[in-house]
Amino acid sequence: MGRRNLGIWNYIRFYRFNSILIKNFLLIISSTVLPLIIIIFSVYTYNTANIRDEIKTTNINALSNVRNMVDTTISRGDMISAQVAAEEDITSLISYREINPSRLYKSFYDLYRNMGYITSTNDIIDSVYVYFENSNFIFSADGNSMDLQHFSDKGWFSDYELYKSEKYHVGARKVSDIFGGNVKNFISIFRAINNNGNEGMAIVNIDIQKLKNIIDNADNYRNGRDLIILGKDGTIIYSTDLTLITKNIKNEKSLNEIFINKKDNYFTHKINDTGKIITMLDSQYNGWKYISITPLNQYSQRTYDFRCFLLIAILICIVIAIIISFFISIKIFQPVKEIVSLFKTSDDWSGIVQEKDERGFNEFKYITKNILNSLNKTTQMENELKERLKLLRKAQTISLQAQINPHFLFNTLETINWKAMMLTGGENEVSKMIGYLSQLLRLSLETENSIVTVETEIKHVKCYLDIQKICYKNKFDVIWKIDSRIYGYKMIKLTLQPLVENAISHGIKPKSGKGIISIEGKEMDDYIEISVTDDGIGMPPEAVAELNESMKDDYIKENSHIGIKNVNQRIKLIFGDEYGATVESRYNEYTRAILKMPKEK
Repeated sequence: MGRRNLGIWNYIRFYRFNSILIKNFLLIISSTVLPLIIIIFSVYTYNTANIRDEIKTTNINALSNVRNMVDTTISRGDMISAQVAAEEDITSLISYREINPSRLYKSFYDLYRNMGYITSTNDIIDSVYVYFENSNFIFSADGNSMDLQHFSDKGWFSDYELYKSEKYHVGARKVSDIFGGNVKNFISIFRAINNNGNEGMAIVNIDIQKLKNIIDNADNYRNGRDLIILGKDGTIIYSTDLTLITKNIKNEKSLNEIFINKKDNYFTHKINDTGKIITMLDSQYNGWKYISITPLNQYSQRTYDFRCFLLIAILICIVIAIIISFFISIKIFQPVKEIVSLFKTSDDWSGIVQEKDERGFNEFKYITKNILNSLNKTTQMENELKERLKLLRKAQTISLQAQINPHFLFNTLETINWKAMMLTGGENEVSKMIGYLSQLLRLSLETENSIVTVETEIKHVKCYLDIQKICYKNKFDVIWKIDSRIYGYKMIKLTLQPLVENAISHGIKPKSGKGIISIEGKEMDDYIEISVTDDGIGMPPEAVAELNESMKDDYIKENSHIGIKNVNQRIKLIFGDEYGATVESRYNEYTRAILKMPKEK
């Protein structure tokens, strides 16, 4: 019996998604895979949230460690500056109007010894200066003490002039060597010295490069991660990019956007079209702000690996579910498959199920026997119906062709009669009309073949129009817009002429003045369209709607529009209900009759 049954793949290929097999398969697989996908998606969402929280915690902790370390460094620098400002030798030298180190050897010796100890025990301290305003003298812990005008590092003096009234100031600055080539970046701590109205300043210079090395080694602020420390006024005190130091963040567009779009102390932001994680913390020692800028792609590998793992797990589960669902669907479909095979190979089954007392008789054979009986009866009825329908269509086609209104022929003959009375001899209008009429009569009387090419039908319409132009001199002009590509397609003969006749009789003739008839034919995607348009009196909207609705009937009423209804019915009988004629019109403007026919050659 397996040879009689259609293969499973034949069912799938023939019925596609309408097959019971496919529907069962989709139902089973959706009931297994969908919950699985929901579970995996929930795991992914939960894990992703945990990863985000972990990244946030990592960044905040890393920045917090750096903040504490830098705050401690600045605090130590403050202590050193306070210690220097409190030195007894310093407070005594500040009142001198002129300082000569060789004469004050003992004081300078003690100062060099104490300052040297400070710088040697604090690697991050680059230098310590003391400025005496009365003598315009600068003391340097490295032994390079001299008048200010000869001192190589004068960059701090502008800060001194600006902030000496504040007694204390911390800021970033850049120092070039005497040749202007090598640039050092300092965080300088300024502390005012005042002794009985005599003023000076202790300056502690912290080497930013050394500070950067400590930060990089301590919390891995390398490989794309940036750290920025801002002063109270927005000046960049420290940056992983040393070129930004001393600049104001408001002048750096990409960085300033961080504050403009700031939503929280931890958020993501795009800098130069690159995703960044922004972490901000305020100093616990002064008014500075610490900003960590970490590329998102530093964490993308972890999330990417997790996504790949989940994707592979989903694919494996889907493949297993598809295989299991397919075999279950085939098992469920097997009885249906055997029933369906009856309709494909009913003759082979006719000898298998006879009487119900036959050996092996069961529910399946009982259903089969009844189906076979129904099939036999249905087949007999279908054959009888086909024969009757064939005769009916043939009779209906002949009847409809015979219903072409003869009014035109009678009017033409009457016109020929009058012309014959007025004209004699040679080539004249009478002879022309008779020639055109003979061609039309020949086509009308040839009933053996009702299908002609578009080109042949157009030739007959042109004959008809030549006659009508003689009948209605200067009453209308004809514009032809026929795509030559449709000439070879088939159409029913005498379907276009009734439309032209209606255009003249019902559109042009009642109109005052000269009219225009436009005949257009074009090729569409899967059909051809031929239309006849006149600029006559048109039709009211209700008349157009009534006409189009009446053409849906299977019979034709006797009225003034029998021609187009006849044409519509003939097209539907021969080509099918999806083809036929429709009418468009606007009162006092135009009427258009449209034929839709299949692309058949």
